[in-house]
Amino acid sequence: MARITIDQWLFQAMADTNLDGPCTGFSLVHKVGAASDEIYAIKLGTGKWDAKEMATIFIGKAQAAVQDKLGRQEFTILAFYANRPEPQSKMSFVQENGDGTGFETTHAPTKEGALGQAMNMAQHGFTFFHQQSVVMYRMALEAAQSTAKQNQELMAENREAIQLVKTIVMDRAAQDHAFRMAEIEAKKSAETREFLMKLGPVVVNAVTGKEVFPQSTADTALIESIIDNLSESDIQAFAQKLPPALMGPLAARATEYLKKKQAAQAEASRALVGRTDPVTDDKAAE
Repeated sequence: MARITIDQWLFQAMADTNLDGPCTGFSLVHKVGAASDEIYAIKLGTGKWDAKEMATIFIGKAQAAVQDKLGRQEFTILAFYANRPEPQSKMSFVQENGDGTGFETTHAPTKEGALGQAMNMAQHGFTFFHQQSVVMYRMALEAAQSTAKQNQELMAENREAIQLVKTIVMDRAAQDHAFRMAEIEAKKSAETREFLMKLGPVVVNAVTGKEVFPQSTADTALIESIIDNLSESDIQAFAQKLPPALMGPLAARATEYLKKKQAAQAEASRALVGRTDPVTDDKAAE
């Protein structure tokens, strides 16, 4: 509901036709405890009074009357009709002075004044703590909303970071796998070529039926190929079937070949020292 202003009330009071006569005057009183002190009066006679003009006069008189009094000061405008001594209508308003707490409101030095002062202090104390609770609640709510927003942003950033790490790890795993497969394939190809190179003299002599390669070369290739393809259990079974006179020279030949092979592998390993893995190096550079 809209709050009525003083000038609106004055206009309605002058225009009221429900009473026994026209409005004949207004009086402004200051309420001090249970008593009232008349501050100013306006008699309506000849001439036309404007409601806004009268409202300005009443407000100015009220301010002047309590300019040295702190706190909440209460005023009442009384409306009189047909020159009767008792008012038939009234409107109250408040004038705030000082710090606006209302604790300094004027009260009469009576029991009723003390009760009014206590009620006034209780009312303003409750208002103060209520406003303080509202402010604290609003601050707590804003802090909680800000924290929740930050948590959501951090969670989104964490999800993006985890997804990026997963992608990098999967790409690295795929590249490592491809590199290992290529390495295994290259090793198999090298072993196959080495095997074929070793059997080359044997196969050529067998296919042509001639000693294209010296027989000693072909025999050496055949024996070394057999040694490469024998497991430990095969050697043990093979040793049980050969007489010692044959097994001894064969074992010596195998030992010599294995030493040469190990020496070649060691030399190849030393040659690889300092070489880099293109996949890992690219990742490290990134």
